[in-house]
Amino acid sequence: MAADTLTELGEFLIGRLDEVVLPEPADGVIIQSDLTAVVTGKAPAAIAAAAVREAGAVWRFTAASVRSALDAGWLAADLLRELGPVPQPLEYLINDVDRRHGHVRVREVRCCVTADEATAAEIAHRLPGFTLLAPTVLSSSDSPANVLALLRKAGYAPIGESPAGAVVVERKAEHRAVPTAPADRDTLGADELAARLVAEPHVPIEGGPTFDRLTRQNRTLSQVELALLADAIDREGDVVIGYRDRTGNRTVRRIRPEQLLTGWLDSWCYLREDEREFAVANIESVEAAR
Repeated sequence: MAADTLTELGEFLIGRLDEVVLPEPADGVIIQSDLTAVVTGKAPAAIAAAAVREAGAVWRFTAASVRSALDAGWLAADLLRELGPVPQPLEYLINDVDRRHGHVRVREVRCCVTADEATAAEIAHRLPGFTLLAPTVLSSSDSPANVLALLRKAGYAPIGESPAGAVVVERKAEHRAVPTAPADRDTLGADELAARLVAEPHVPIEGGPTFDRLTRQNRTLSQVELALLADAIDREGDVVIGYRDRTGNRTVRRIRPEQLLTGWLDSWCYLREDEREFAVANIESVEAAR
């Protein structure tokens, strides 16, 4: 027999042996009592969802992997049915995780409203956008400011709270200094005023609405210092103040006053590089900024 013919016959027989003697391995799962599964071929959906691949064909069930399957929408009963007969330790694990799953729930809200039970129920019934979480707690997806406005419009008298639960005291701006062009004013600038006061200690102090308000709110500053501060407020200029905070600490700040409120001075603080409110009564000295 020719060599070529023998070669072709050999290749044919080898191909037949592959088909008959060495078939494709069948998929299979062996679940063991140590919470592992040996998977031959492609892992079934229940295994892939509730176990993690440990090494090669070995998959392991853990509390975290079972919880991940429940998070993805699987039910414990469906997992047990899909896995078939399972060892008792795995059944206990799946049922234990299922019993605790969802015990703590997380809901996205922008603010919550607390009230007595009757008022909370009334708000949930009357106003849209509120969900009753508990007999005395409602949630809303709107901002705290909008919720306060909505409740006040509906006839309630709510107050705001900080994230820590402290009452937020709302202060309305009572005064906004409007800068006036120098040509429209006869008063001196801060530097000129300070220089003139040093040279002429008895120069008369020009009053005005801002000066008068500061006089009522601070009893310790001299008239010169009050005049400097009033001028800075009216012109939105810079001054340097000595300040004592509510804990008694004293600091020196360069500020640019922006609004004079009742008892408070809303200013830009150069030290903090941010807006700050200073109690007018706690300002102990005022100097012209250089």
